Amino acid sequence: MSTARINVHLANPARIGALLRAARELRGESLPALAHRMSMRSTGHLARVECGHVSMRIETLAAICSALDITIADLFTEGRS
Repeated sequence: MSTARINVHLANPARIGALLRAARELRGESLPALAHRMSMRSTGHLARVECGHVSMRIETLAAICSALDITIADLFTEGRS
């Protein structure tokens, strides 16, 4: 099994970040609380993700989605019928 890291390069990272932020806020969870639950040392990376300023590993996106009880697919199908 390969240990290569796959980065997610999103066509519209600001939109994905906004959806992640909305999911977090819908849960009534603060950024520091989410970072703590995810065992992250800092909220900075999550804040940059929510602002659409960084790319991330697919594992990181999956972990954020899991912590928010959403799927990666939810980020790409939101608003579609």
